[in-house]
Amino acid sequence: MKTIALLITGLTLLSGCDRGETPAPAPTGAPETSMAAPPAPAPSATPEPATRDWRSEDGTIALTYPSALAPSASTSTSGPFPATYFTPEGWRAMSDAAPVGPGEGLVRFSEDTRIAGSVPRVATEILQIGRSDDADVIADCLTRGLEGGNGSKQPDRTIGGVRFTVYRNGDAGMSHQLSSTDLRAVHKGRCIAIDRLSSSVPAVADGDARPDRTSAEVEKDFDAVLASLTFE
Repeated sequence: MKTIALLITGLTLLSGCDRGETPAPAPTGAPETSMAAPPAPAPSATPEPATRDWRSEDGTIALTYPSALAPSASTSTSGPFPATYFTPEGWRAMSDAAPVGPGEGLVRFSEDTRIAGSVPRVATEILQIGRSDDADVIADCLTRGLEGGNGSKQPDRTIGGVRFTVYRNGDAGMSHQLSSTDLRAVHKGRCIAIDRLSSSVPAVADGDARPDRTSAEVEKDFDAVLASLTFE
């Protein structure tokens, strides 16, 4: 009987094993994830130079100007400068209504600006350089066109090793105002004219004008141009 009981017990245990749950398979590790290569960095833009160089076609006059400025397109080739409200078309400014005389406009920088004050104004600031080798022009280069009704002689100024006669002039009318500093020199048989003009109107007279720069900022740029000038 004991043998039969043991046999029954063994069969019961084997039966229990058959009914047991199938063991879970061993983990095979975390699923693999694809690692895409990072995108290549975009090429960095070439920084704009702080200054640029300009030289006359014959190489006798050269200057450096801040990149914030740009020579007027109309002066890409030598020719007359466009007229302003108070000054005629030509290669130099004239404050006494005298004829401009033959000559060539070399380079002009022109910037629209704003002027703060009790009556805000918008202005066109101009720096231009011209020259002439005409004998009649050279004869009175240091006075012609400079002695306007409001003109005043200023101390001479040396630029690029050349001594310039300096006059300051101004005019006003129909809400327009002009102030100018006009420099003249005779150098190696040529009359050289440098004119610094500021022509302005009240801001309310030009409601669409929204200049980004102030006249003081542009004045610093023009001073840098004059300081860089060289003459051969």
